[in-house]
Amino acid sequence: DVQWNAMKSSQALSGIDVKVTSGQGGRFIIVMDSSQWQLMQVNMKVVYTQTIMQQINVQAQPGGGYILILKPSQYDILINIGAFRGITVSYDIDPRGNYQIKLSSADWSTFQVNLGATEGGAYSIKLAPAQFEQFKTA
Repeated sequence: DVQWNAMKSSQALSGIDVKVTSGQGGRFIIVMDSSQWQLMQVNMKVVYTQTIMQQINVQAQPGGGYILILKPSQYDILINIGAFRGITVSYDIDPRGNYQIKLSSADWSTFQVNLGATEGGAYSIKLAPAQFEQFKTA
């Protein structure tokens, strides 16, 4: 099953020993307790954030600051999850329809904190599964 393989390969179950059985129609049933469920949610947040950060095109500017180049769907998701909270966002649209967002160094730091940046470069954000799927396919 594609979904099961994606879940296993995404590290969603990292550190979790779950019981898996087959259900009707070839579906898998995953049995876990509440602490395992919470750990899986944390693992998924890490996967979501890593995917998002890998897909954002960030260009450091010679005089300081950054330019983010985002597809419209990526921009919408980042707006919805509060990535630009506390930042006055202005953008241009490039010929391919992408958003080009200029951020000062201070705004870049705020952006990273809004995404859940911590020491060591780790991130933790909340996305609904549908938002994550939309971001992956953007």
